[in-house]
Amino acid sequence: MSMHSRDVERLRVAAKARSRQMRTRRRLLVSGGSLAAVASVAAVVAVLTFGSSSRSSVVVNPAPPSPSPTTVLRLTPTTVSPITTNVAPPTTAVAPTTPLPSVTAIPWAQVGSGWLLALWNPATPHAAGAPSSTPPVAGSIYLISPTGLRYLVGPAPAIGSDLVDWSGDGHLALFTYAPAGSQPRAIIVDLTNDRTDSSFPMTQGETVGFTRPTGQAILTSCCGTSPASVQRIGYDGQVQLQYPSTFAQVGKASGSISESPDGTQLAVAATGGIAVIGNDGTVITQLPGSCTGLVRWLDQAALLARCGGDGGLWEVPVPAGAPTRLTAPKSPQDFGDENLWTLPTGTFSQATGACGYQYVARVAANGTTSAVNVPGVSSGDSAVIDGAADGELAIQAEPGCGAGSSLLWFNPSTDKSRVVLGPTVNGGSVSEAILYASEPTR
Repeated sequence: MSMHSRDVERLRVAAKARSRQMRTRRRLLVSGGSLAAVASVAAVVAVLTFGSSSRSSVVVNPAPPSPSPTTVLRLTPTTVSPITTNVAPPTTAVAPTTPLPSVTAIPWAQVGSGWLLALWNPATPHAAGAPSSTPPVAGSIYLISPTGLRYLVGPAPAIGSDLVDWSGDGHLALFTYAPAGSQPRAIIVDLTNDRTDSSFPMTQGETVGFTRPTGQAILTSCCGTSPASVQRIGYDGQVQLQYPSTFAQVGKASGSISESPDGTQLAVAATGGIAVIGNDGTVITQLPGSCTGLVRWLDQAALLARCGGDGGLWEVPVPAGAPTRLTAPKSPQDFGDENLWTLPTGTFSQATGACGYQYVARVAANGTTSAVNVPGVSSGDSAVIDGAADGELAIQAEPGCGAGSSLLWFNPSTDKSRVVLGPTVNGGSVSEAILYASEPTR
């Protein structure tokens, strides 16, 4: 998941719709238009092992195109089972009636692969243009086990704050908050003691995310300029390292960045390719060519990128080598692929359609894609992939307008879905979700 500079100017009120077009479990963006109401957050602890993404094996064409210059009460622990469904959920919210396990019941030693951190709010779905019947409140933070057991962690730090990242050690959550008429801020919440660990001002449009693998610092990219400014900063907002932004072979940094799973390399998209920099700021390699649309690292030795503007995805070897096409160019049915995951049952992409519509697509051996019907996602709603674990895809089902997003797991091998948050489990709407050890789209 990589920062894309074209997203940075959007307003918060448009963030939900925009996320359907250029998502990841979540956009690391700062925009105006939120109301302030600071609240504390309860604890989530885990010292966790980082997992890397698996590489795709789909090969179509060994040569790329030509170069071109995120206040509820804690309640008594009670097991809440996930819902397994192969039909779409109802369009109205279901009021939560079953007490949920609190943060004190979380089995910290088990938190790892397949766990989700999510921000939920009680907003009731309503017609476009109609006022919401639910007054603004700070969203609630949930930790969700792979089996769908929901743990109520506590409230978000402020009304309108967005959950944008989860540190690899499991201890910290990163929020951004942009109250109307005020300077946006990054808020780091220590999930182990219910407190804001730190907060620092940001530039409008700046994007942020934890460093990998454990989140010991913050990576930033800013702000629609040429070249973009890429920095590593401490929790106090002070600059630790200014990365290079102009490169002899690939030109100026364009804003998208992605850190390798082990945190030793930072890929920086540039106007004429991709540069790879060590975490000490030393340029390791430059990959000139048309692969300028950086998506993320597939593993320690390959990047996922878009090359030449045809909407397809490519695997780009690091430190060198010819890119390999993974998905076919865009078509009347598939307007372009944004990300890609390989499961035991096949390879799946985040495909796009008209008007910001997103859906799950199966990638054939020749790179062409076909839409997958995901049970629990109503016709016309977007299916936004947050990541993959244990042979399943974590998906947010997002209505075309209004609230009512649900979070579910989809198993392609059984063609079944398990809703774990939002309609039809506890009503309301899921704002953001982060899969453990997955890289946010920056």
